Amino acid sequence: MRKPVIWSLCVSLFVSLALANETSLHLVRANKLEEYSISIDSKTNLEKMTPSIGKSSMITRFEVPNHSDVHVKFNDPFLSFSTNGRSYRKDRRVYISSMYTVKVIHTAGVAADQITQQSLLESVAKGRKTNGQTLKDVRGTIRLCQSYPQPILTLINLSLTGNIKGFVSKQYNSNVTYSGPPEGSPYTTRNYYAALYYDTYSLLVKRNDTYDEFLGNVYQGRTTDISESIKINDVLKPINIEYYHDIKY
Repeated sequence: MRKPVIWSLCVSLFVSLALANETSLHLVRANKLEEYSISIDSKTNLEKMTPSIGKSSMITRFEVPNHSDVHVKFNDPFLSFSTNGRSYRKDRRVYISSMYTVKVIHTAGVAADQITQQSLLESVAKGRKTNGQTLKDVRGTIRLCQSYPQPILTLINLSLTGNIKGFVSKQYNSNVTYSGPPEGSPYTTRNYYAALYYDTYSLLVKRNDTYDEFLGNVYQGRTTDISESIKINDVLKPINIEYYHDIKY
């Protein structure tokens, strides 16, 4: 019985094209989209996630767009062995390749309680302004809590991040001006942070297997079968975020 290569996850994914003799991949992406979609998250309560005395701003999200125009083409050695290299006098089929495609990308919600990699960008006194002094990079990768074959892992990463490793990254530099709390504020200092939190996704993945049909040795044509549909739940997509917190020292 075929044993596909499985990675046990609940940690960040780093997808390799070396598939331990299981499959070979051909990756297809149709369009190049913008780097970030910037929006404001006005619903998440930062005080509950980062409890401290003070007042927090709303969260600014820097999200890498999803890609529904990708598929992963691969060779299944089990199907290749079971249909190729045999002599038949009657009808037969010869395996060509398989493909995974994403049919649905659905956002199930924001797992905002899982803020990670919080990094202080600047600390600014009341009534003051300053430019960013250091170059910082905050990155994260797709997280799963189930195991899937390698081609599906690659498809998930491509669909949600646009790259096969499933990572997102934002760099913060010195071209930004940061302002402290305004005069009259009860707070003396404004701390600016970069971090990550996660959107929860559900995906519907379909697998197609392609064969050449023969009647004896006479070629009849090429056919494609939909062999399975797979519902993938609880996929955590990292989102770069930025916010500030006013405090009184």
